[in-house]
Amino acid sequence: MVNTPIPYLPSACWYALWLDARINGLTDAEATAAANTASGISGKDFARCRIAGRDCPTLLSVAVEGGANRLRNPKAPAHAAVSMHGNWPHIHLGAMEAIYGRTPYYQHVMPAVRNVLQSPTGSLMALNARLHRAISPFLPVPSHEIPAATAERCREVASLINPELSIIDALMKLGAETSLGLSALRQ
Repeated sequence: MVNTPIPYLPSACWYALWLDARINGLTDAEATAAANTASGISGKDFARCRIAGRDCPTLLSVAVEGGANRLRNPKAPAHAAVSMHGNWPHIHLGAMEAIYGRTPYYQHVMPAVRNVLQSPTGSLMALNARLHRAISPFLPVPSHEIPAATAERCREVASLINPELSIIDALMKLGAETSLGLSALRQ
């Protein structure tokens, strides 16, 4: 369970499932496995994320040694090496800046993401784990369920979150309130 791969900048839905598992006492690795299973993550999903776009979501893909077909093997994400083909880190950072540069929490969230993407060496699994560690502080795991008195605000925030887009989308727009919205998405 220790080597459970995390997807590349997972969706808000994935993080809602992950948070729910963590609240219910699962370890980080167990919560990751549960979120992967519940959201159907496999193969190329470990190297892709969707962020907002002008007319439709923008798909960002991490280049891996041997190409994306290498990720078809269920054990491949754990062993796939990141490739610098196509200078994808520069493209991903540019896309995020163009889309989220004027959002309220860009200046808080983007430095953490940028620090990881500026040196994307090693395995895909290691890259994704570093991104997860960079994002996790913005999504604290509550020690208990959200009180009923806060439920209305949770639903309001959840209505602003597109569960199919990367958690980056919600964090850039909503900051710490993202956790409230994710709690409503879990229900």
